[in-house]
Amino acid sequence: KTQIILGPYPSLGLEELIINPARLIAFALGLSLAVVFYLFLKYSYTGKVIRATSQDRTTALLMGINIDKVYRLTFAIGIMLMGVAGALMIPIYTAHPFIGFDF
Repeated sequence: KTQIILGPYPSLGLEELIINPARLIAFALGLSLAVVFYLFLKYSYTGKVIRATSQDRTTALLMGINIDKVYRLTFAIGIMLMGVAGALMIPIYTAHPFIGFDF
């Protein structure tokens, strides 16, 4: 019988379904981060400001929202989410200097 090697972690198997724990953890963390980000955008004051700016820039400016600050904040949030995504991918994929060319 041959063994499928998926990395340094043992696999969870349900008959034909094989789940790598690193992928399961990455999925769970990614899903929980998406839920937290949704709740942040939906219910926090900052999230409402971000949504208002994205829907109508001129009206947000007239309402007293500093749209330049909102743009900087959303750019920083995007960079943070990209970093988290990269950190979640490292246990699954091998890291090498040309990792970006694989995608």
